[in-house]
Amino acid sequence: MTIAILGTIFLYRDEEGNRLHNHLWIFGGIAIGAIIGTLAAKKIKMTAMPEMVSMFNGMGGACAALIAPAARLAVIIPFSFLVVFVLLYMALGSVGSASSVLLVAPLPRRCSRSPAA
Repeated sequence: MTIAILGTIFLYRDEEGNRLHNHLWIFGGIAIGAIIGTLAAKKIKMTAMPEMVSMFNGMGGACAALIAPAARLAVIIPFSFLVVFVLLYMALGSVGSASSVLLVAPLPRRCSRSPAA
């Protein structure tokens, strides 16, 4: 994944041959995400790891739902074709995010029973 991210950042060129010019935003976002993820991982107990993983997955789904409309601005294809895909990505991202939240809620109650002897 690191190779893919770095390759995209440094090797990408648009149709006119321009490179990405927003490295500060990209690396800033990566640094902030790494700090938040590290702090959350150190604070969470191992028994609560499924909830944390599910919430991180839910955040990915929410990001997909929010990024989909913005992607419409960067792509030049027939509008009706694009609308279908933007709505599909928004729906899938929303379902992924909502399902993660709904699946996390019952975990503490389900796991709080004492183990069978």
